[in-house]
Amino acid sequence: MSDTSIKKAGFFLRCKVAIGLLFGLKFSDMKSARRMIQFRYSRYSIPVRLCKFLGWSLDQMWNEIPNSYHCVDLEGDIKDTPIWQDAENPLKGYPWTDKPDSEFPEEADVVVVGAGFGGSSIAYHWSKTEDEKTLVVLEGKEVASGAAGQNGGVLVMAGGHLHGYFVYETVIEYLEKTQPNLPEAERNTLAESFTDTYVNAMHASHEMIRETIEAEKLDVNYDRKGWVFFTDRENEHHVLASIKLAARLGHTDWEPRTAAEIKEKCGAQTDLDGAESLGSATWHPAKWVWAILGIAIKKPNINLYTQTLVDKVERDGEGYIVHTKRGKIRAKKVVNATEAHTVTLFKDFLEPFPNLILPHKEQAMHAVGGPETMKTGVGVTGPLGWFGRLPSGGIIFGSDNTPVTADQLGHTKASRILTRIRLAKICRVWGQAPIKLTHEWSGVTSDTPDKYPVVGSLDGHHLYMLGGFAGAGSACSFIAGETIMKYLLDKEDEVIHHPQEFFSPFRFTDTKLYGKTDS
Repeated sequence: MSDTSIKKAGFFLRCKVAIGLLFGLKFSDMKSARRMIQFRYSRYSIPVRLCKFLGWSLDQMWNEIPNSYHCVDLEGDIKDTPIWQDAENPLKGYPWTDKPDSEFPEEADVVVVGAGFGGSSIAYHWSKTEDEKTLVVLEGKEVASGAAGQNGGVLVMAGGHLHGYFVYETVIEYLEKTQPNLPEAERNTLAESFTDTYVNAMHASHEMIRETIEAEKLDVNYDRKGWVFFTDRENEHHVLASIKLAARLGHTDWEPRTAAEIKEKCGAQTDLDGAESLGSATWHPAKWVWAILGIAIKKPNINLYTQTLVDKVERDGEGYIVHTKRGKIRAKKVVNATEAHTVTLFKDFLEPFPNLILPHKEQAMHAVGGPETMKTGVGVTGPLGWFGRLPSGGIIFGSDNTPVTADQLGHTKASRILTRIRLAKICRVWGQAPIKLTHEWSGVTSDTPDKYPVVGSLDGHHLYMLGGFAGAGSACSFIAGETIMKYLLDKEDEVIHHPQEFFSPFRFTDTKLYGKTDS
């Protein structure tokens, strides 16, 4: 892409920016850099990776960021909370705000830990049954205060930034580690089976979400205008591979797009062709969770308790004891809907697969103003970042995906350097225009070793789990919640979209599938 329209920074500003960035580096930035090197330059040897990263870093410090300095405003009050939390939460402090003397239950048929995408989905589907068993949803903070209220607001038709290839590539990598003697053709066939099952479940979930929004008349800012991916020379081969995979498996939602079509669709200027997920949408994720959980708790046998931190869950004969700050609840069945917090709250159940859940830090930002060429309601992903313009006129964007440890959950901080890099990308791809940062926040999502979700029993008994959505929980979780509901009501024969040979955590201990179990 020609850069003749870009206002260039002077020599002294370039020096000032480079020095400021270098002295502003934090340890977390170095971890993000390491992750980026592994992701972006994975096909090269380590020396070549380092050289390429050095070249990219110098270009950011000397060209990209300084050239955007004159139009980027980082002064004033910048909130460290998600833009979604600016909306009024109708379930804030439920039930304590309106009924401070509410009794805390001592027992329940089912306890769901976590009131995000997963927990709210289970409660909603439970409310649509005629069953009168009691279901209790526990949330340590507020409804949608975790990943459900911290994400980018893109409801994807399949995972990650490369549609089905997102899981195909990681399943292949996992098979290469655990079954090195498995013939390549068999690895490919198995990875394609994983991919096809995953994409079909995602599509079914998205359609169920759309139908629910229409049927319930939910005001969640749903706008189905697709999701565009543009690329660069380093990642072009991934896009081409993803398009070929989709064609091979008959996934019609993922289609190639020329550079001209990309510009027409979302305003991004790029020299290279890319792809588009036709059925993806944008929405207000927190409003969705508040809405469906609000519908669920209208039924007398479904109860929600926010500001109720769970300390641990332990097996008790045929049932479980859920320990909270407000007391203990005895439950016949329990659901783990905590995503990244699985590693702390359910650590006693992870011995068969200690690396089942891998927490990762994500970062998002919101700004007002920006180039008018960026179109509203279209999800956009480029190399190392995602972008979108909201119906309000603001711009939301983000990146990262850096591994974090259990003790860092809830304590991750946004990186100003990452913010600068993404703002510079907006100015570079869509054009320079005044843009002011208003929100800058971080959150934690979770991966599994093969980036494939877990939907099933965690202990082979009645502790169930849905999670490991790798940032795609907004779409994955709704139909996964229906599957968990069917398990809770002993309707396993009705489960269609989550066959356990793929979605069960025990796939990692099944030597017929993955071979070794020490990953």
